[in-house]
Amino acid sequence: MIKKFNLLTTLSLLTLFLVITGCMNFNKNTIPQVQNKVPITKPDIAVKVGDFKQYYNGKIDTRGIISNKKMGENCIKGLLDPWMQDKFINNFMSEKQYKKTADYTLVLNGKLHEKSSPTLNIISILTLFIVPSYVKTEFDLSLELTDNKTKQVYKQPFKASFTVWKDLIFLPLFPVFWIRMDNRRFDKSMYLYHNFIKQGTFNTQK
Repeated sequence: MIKKFNLLTTLSLLTLFLVITGCMNFNKNTIPQVQNKVPITKPDIAVKVGDFKQYYNGKIDTRGIISNKKMGENCIKGLLDPWMQDKFINNFMSEKQYKKTADYTLVLNGKLHEKSSPTLNIISILTLFIVPSYVKTEFDLSLELTDNKTKQVYKQPFKASFTVWKDLIFLPLFPVFWIRMDNRRFDKSMYLYHNFIKQGTFNTQK
C-alpha cells in the first residue's frame, strides 16, 4: 500500500512539473489586428469534425492520448469561444444537439502535427526538467462554413504553430506565458472571423 502511494505521489509530482514548467514560443506570430463588425442577427452555428487527423513526428499518432474527434472538437471550441465572448454569434454546438436546423454549419478538416524527441522527454522528466525538452505543435486546418438557408459554402484555411519548452527555470514565468498563449488564440479567432465576413458570411452592420 505504501509503495502504491509513493508511486502515485511521484507520478502526480511529475505531472505537476510537466504542466507548470513551460515556455511558449509562437512561430510566425504576426497577426493583423482587425476591427470586426457585429452581426445584425447573431447566428446559431452547428459544428462537426470532418476529416481531421493527428500526427506525431511525421507519422499517424498512435499514442491514443486523445482521439481525433475530441481534439478536433477542442480546436473548434478554441476558435469559436471568442466569437461567443464578443457576442458575434448566439451559440454553437454539435449538429445532434440542435433540435432545429442552425443558421450555419461549420465543418473542421485538417491535421495537427506534433514534434518532439521521446528520448529527450524521458531524460527531462527523470531530471525533473533540469534538462529541458520541447514540443512543437502545428495546426493546418480548413474550415467550411455553410449557410443553411442559401446553401452557400465558404472555405477558410487556418494555420498556427507554437513550441512549448519544458524547463524548470521558466516556472516563475508560467502565468505570463499562459496569458500570452490565450491572447494569441483570441487574435487568431478574430482574424478567422474577419476573413469569413470578407467572404460575405453573416449579416453585419454597415
